[in-house]
Amino acid sequence: MSLMLKTEPRFLERDGHRIGYRVMGEGDVTLLFLPCFQIVDSRVYRAQVDYFATRCRVVTYDARGCGHSSRPEAHEAYSVPEMVEDGKAILNALGIEKVVATGVSRGGHMAALFAAYYPEMTAAAFIMRPRPLSAPKTRP
Repeated sequence: MSLMLKTEPRFLERDGHRIGYRVMGEGDVTLLFLPCFQIVDSRVYRAQVDYFATRCRVVTYDARGCGHSSRPEAHEAYSVPEMVEDGKAILNALGIEKVVATGVSRGGHMAALFAAYYPEMTAAAFIMRPRPLSAPKTRP
């Protein structure tokens, strides 16, 4: 069974919204896997987590509206910048100062934005097949 499926989710509340996340593995390097789809929870990364968690610490979280995260009513709560901020809030709560921002598809777009918004927290960005979205006009 996948390590990710054996790891119980943790929860963070941000701006009245519950964000479900998991921390797996140990090491000097932390990979932050940003949510890749609005309708698929972070378990989509389970094969990658199983591999990387043997070498480093891995943090994943569910996008708002799916998995263990709450389902806000306001449309604005689902914006890409808000979900990037969820990842930053999780890292702050865990006391993690630097990560490799990682994502595929929409998560790749979010990883690029995380690196752009928070270069001081980003050791590197691993961006796989980013979904072409326009950049938000302002930083949250």
